[in-house]
Amino acid sequence: MDIAQIPKIFWYSVSTAILAVTITFSWAALQSRGMTIEIANAKIAVTGQLGELERINEDLKNQLATLKEAKRQLEDRLARLESEGNSPSPELRSLLEAPAKRITPPEVTEEALQKNAEKITDIRNSLMQQQTAR
Repeated sequence: MDIAQIPKIFWYSVSTAILAVTITFSWAALQSRGMTIEIANAKIAVTGQLGELERINEDLKNQLATLKEAKRQLEDRLARLESEGNSPSPELRSLLEAPAKRITPPEVTEEALQKNAEKITDIRNSLMQQQTAR
């Protein structure tokens, strides 16, 4: 059978069906935080880490809000001490004047990102090996 004789609508339909299956599979994996499909003795494991990333992001936002509130309270205390004529300790003043030096994380380099990506790949591979061993 010659491939040229197959109508183009067939190829469009097959392409659309494959795209729909891929999108549905990805959506289901993200929603369920994990999915495994076994086809011809090959396991495909997809884990959705979106929920965990959202939780971590929310935790970091909460920590940032807590730190901002603590800084505001320190600034209020410093202003109150100065208005009463008391001289605040140099430690308190240094905490408020240079917080960015203490909180700013080190600069992210491409090498560090590559090392982290390798660690994540190793962890993912070990998890997949554990799943296939079951």
